[in-house]
Amino acid sequence: MSLILSKHAKETPDQVALIVDGEKITYENLEKSSNQLSNYLFLKGTRKGDRVGISLERSKDLIVAMLAIVNIGAIYVPIDTANPKERIEFIIEDSKISVLITTSAIISNMPVVNIGAILLDNESTQIVAANRINHQKEVEPTDVAYMMYTSGSTGTPKGVMVPHQGIIRLVCDTNYISINKQDTIPLVSTISFDASTLEIWGALLNGATLVIPKFRKASPTSICNILKENNISIMFLTTGLFNLMVEERLEYMNGLKYLITGGDVMSTSSATKAKKNLKNTRIINGYGPTENTVFTTFFEIPSNWNLNRNIPIGNAITNTNVYIMDEQLKRVKDGEIGELVAGGLGVARGYWNRKELTDEKFIEHNGERLYKTGDLVRQADDGNIEFLGRVDHQVKIRGFRIELGELETTISQFGSIKACTVMVNEVTPGDKRLVAFVVPKDRMTLELRYLKAFLEQKLPNYMLPSNYVIKDELPLTNNGKVDRNALSSGKMFTRPDLGISYQEPRKREEVSLTSIWEKILLVDKIGVNDDFFDLGGNSILVARAIIQMQESLQTKLPASVLYEYPTIAKICTFLNQDSIKAESLDLAAEVQLDQKIAPLQHFNPSSFKQKAIFLTGATGFLGAFLIQELLFTNPETRIYCLVRDSSSQKGLQRIQKNMEKYSIWKKEFLYNIIPITGDLNKPKLGLSSYAFSQLSETIDVIYHNGAKVNYVQSYELHKNTNVTGTKTILDFACANKLKPVHYLSTISVFGPIGFFTNINKITEDSNLNFSETYLYKDIGYAQSKWVAEKIMWEADKRGVPVTVFRPGFIMGHSRSGVNNTEDYVARLIKGCIQLGTYGDLPNQRKEFVPVDYVAKAICEISRNPSNFGEAYHLVPSYNQSLDIVDFFEEINKNMGYNINKTPYKEWVDQLVESTLNQSDNALTPFLPLLTEPLYKDKTAWELYENMPKYDSSNTQVALAESGLKCPEMNHSLLHIYFDYMIKIGFIPASPKLKLSVKV
Repeated sequence: MSLILSKHAKETPDQVALIVDGEKITYENLEKSSNQLSNYLFLKGTRKGDRVGISLERSKDLIVAMLAIVNIGAIYVPIDTANPKERIEFIIEDSKISVLITTSAIISNMPVVNIGAILLDNESTQIVAANRINHQKEVEPTDVAYMMYTSGSTGTPKGVMVPHQGIIRLVCDTNYISINKQDTIPLVSTISFDASTLEIWGALLNGATLVIPKFRKASPTSICNILKENNISIMFLTTGLFNLMVEERLEYMNGLKYLITGGDVMSTSSATKAKKNLKNTRIINGYGPTENTVFTTFFEIPSNWNLNRNIPIGNAITNTNVYIMDEQLKRVKDGEIGELVAGGLGVARGYWNRKELTDEKFIEHNGERLYKTGDLVRQADDGNIEFLGRVDHQVKIRGFRIELGELETTISQFGSIKACTVMVNEVTPGDKRLVAFVVPKDRMTLELRYLKAFLEQKLPNYMLPSNYVIKDELPLTNNGKVDRNALSSGKMFTRPDLGISYQEPRKREEVSLTSIWEKILLVDKIGVNDDFFDLGGNSILVARAIIQMQESLQTKLPASVLYEYPTIAKICTFLNQDSIKAESLDLAAEVQLDQKIAPLQHFNPSSFKQKAIFLTGATGFLGAFLIQELLFTNPETRIYCLVRDSSSQKGLQRIQKNMEKYSIWKKEFLYNIIPITGDLNKPKLGLSSYAFSQLSETIDVIYHNGAKVNYVQSYELHKNTNVTGTKTILDFACANKLKPVHYLSTISVFGPIGFFTNINKITEDSNLNFSETYLYKDIGYAQSKWVAEKIMWEADKRGVPVTVFRPGFIMGHSRSGVNNTEDYVARLIKGCIQLGTYGDLPNQRKEFVPVDYVAKAICEISRNPSNFGEAYHLVPSYNQSLDIVDFFEEINKNMGYNINKTPYKEWVDQLVESTLNQSDNALTPFLPLLTEPLYKDKTAWELYENMPKYDSSNTQVALAESGLKCPEMNHSLLHIYFDYMIKIGFIPASPKLKLSVKV
């Protein structure tokens, strides 16, 4: 392919190759740019046969990168930035790419993977300096040009290795299309969709012009804009988009020479309507799997097609052989149904690293290499091939191929699902949907919104089911297999229970829009607060809905209206300019870190030191013990403590008083502690620019322990300290010299995940994304810590050395019993003693950990740079962890109290009554937390029932040499804690308790 492009650059150097945002790039300049990058790649070690990842926005750089890679005989692996991080991470790891071509902005949002990267924005000077001469490497036609990942039947995507000859056979000297240098072709498809091969290489290998629009999602509006702004002659559209354009924007396509569609079964009515009106346009129905390089067959729509007959897939394109075979690979008779098997130059080399699957699907037969498509077809009397369906239920929706087995496997991984099957339902002509039939383990507890959130973390958008049908059981055939023919979703879908109460449309606009949505989504009884996408909306239906809503409302709507305002109520609010926009919390959107916050240099572990430490939260409970432990470890250390006060002297007094409160103050600390009067809530920590800069030069390492903790207040009231303050700390870490950051998080960042998912174990490396959905049913503090930790990991990706500590609930000192009597557990103990009862909350563990263990573990782990970049759970071992019920039973048994277990609702009623009668119950400040239902009738505390195990493998490994272990919460430790609380008069002594210390 490089030779063909070089030929165009020499023969027609001034011919426009690309148009991007109005900029025109000639073939000569394109070749020069690609040669520079290919030479730079070669200098960086890329060789023929290496796999090189490309993750770039739609731009000139994207095309240059593709050309540069094929120039040296390497293989490009397209990675769509719109895919979930989990899928991106899988593709990067599975493909074993040697290097990733991307930008600093894109890579900052990608998973942390151990690969090299070429950041085009940061390395542009070196790339431009590379030789512009094309040092063409010897590339054979059978060599692999690119590797594209498609859906996998076992739940694992597979990389298809496509050769150069397959691409050339697709677009050069072929029988279904003729492309020349006068043509202009737009890049409508995403780079992870194989139709982009036709668009990109169809233009460039024929000396034509490729237009690269900037939109992220193709829609009728964006397609119309392309057609209006450019002299487009050839265009590819997925079948769904083709149908929509024909029905609603047909006139815009009048100037096309070729209109090609594919990816699904073509609508007969749309095809004939298009042919009737687009008299000078050749309309092609293309068919083919990725494994045979985009197209295998084609059918050109004639002007007199019979409306009662389906559109066939036609006959083979040039240099392609097609056979219809039975299971024994014998050709069937004309008119009989069989599997389409393809041969010729388009057949891929196979699946990357999947030998068994390759051997199964790519076969040698009668001296020819063939690919078994798995598609059921037959040959009609006129010689055209008709597509009938899939052998293995592999389907195409909106141009994307999906193997239903992968989707079913992923749904089954959700803990609440007993069984499932996924089908494609053509609910109306041309409207195909993925419908998931699910059998829950408990119909009463299944929450579809959490299943949807789970799938959104696992799958690309195009693989998500549009609709869910809840079944008590799946029908079976006599052979014990699911009887798909017996499954039906009906003509209308029942409004799903997604946790949103139904609100009837009342206003004229609401009634009108609801009617439109119900017809488009085929969902019965839509409420004004129902989410369009939760009801089965997708990008095609969005486009259809916007068009019809504009007609109904007689007003223009922005293309993004349904994405920004996905309910009818929000749309109506948006339309009413006098209304106040309703804001909802989006935790993921809160995870933002200014691109300027990034290291100026790489971290060098060999030069790591801790002579000057910056500590936040120094006046808190853990902060006091961190100071003690840090100075015990290294008495020469200077600790710069951020403290809110009017002067350094008063700040030091606060720190001293706090440590005295816990009986750990020493005069010697006066030399080591340097108070910095400032505020986490303020820019630059409340310091002047000069002071901020000078301090950043002095500090070696940061311990970010400061946080606002309030179990009643909202996220917004925590945000300034816990989120914005964390960003400021990271800015401080990157200012001047790079400083490691040790961040105190919490196990609460996983929220009530055990309640909703039945997940029984969370590792230190567990993806925080999985818990986001469940944190919306949690307190503002937990939400803010989740956002802050996510920002920390973002900084880690950018090169900031980060360590994250997630302690359980921090209790008192394991030897002195000193604890924080203002915290929740201390007040819980006192309040329950006052009431004489405690609430029955099964399997709810607070993961009690002594403060001295937490401080020692943090100091031990953080002093070794090899431990950086990890998260550490500071929790007791699972077999030593007590839940709330066991905790109070131990108190009754060993401490001599008589606190009765009571159903939670009754216990709360007692607390409410107690509060009304007397206001001194220790738990009264927490009543909003304990009574406010966050999910159905359950409060935030109840949602922490059935907590998972918090694995602490990283912690155990890091502490192995020190021998440090978390003390068990047994009767001895309880005695120590209770003795202290009794000693200071916080709780009364029980009649049976014998104090082990003097009162």
